[in-house]
Amino acid sequence: MTYDIGRLAEAEFQPFPHPADPSKSAGEFAWIRQGKAQFWRGTQDTMPQVAPYPFARAEIIHVIEGAVDIEMPDGEVIHLGVGDVGAFDQNIDTTWTFTFPFTKLSVFPEDDA
Repeated sequence: MTYDIGRLAEAEFQPFPHPADPSKSAGEFAWIRQGKAQFWRGTQDTMPQVAPYPFARAEIIHVIEGAVDIEMPDGEVIHLGVGDVGAFDQNIDTTWTFTFPFTKLSVFPEDDA
């Protein structure tokens, strides 16, 4: 039996290069379980307030700090605040507008990692 524990206060965050332009930052992340669960955070110093976020994988999000408005492809805007959870399918192109500082826990439930 194996297990991994994620403690935000002990997480070792590293820069997350922007997928479309690695010279730009897209916040910071720390894996809890490689490829399966991670903390991610962003601030006004580490990324833009409005950013595209294409869901390349299915993802379950739990907001720990801050808030985000997620604009879906059909124009619907979903607001997630502290304590909220959202589950999204892969291949959805969204745009996120953050209230900083923003921290989330992401879980990738599919076996594609």
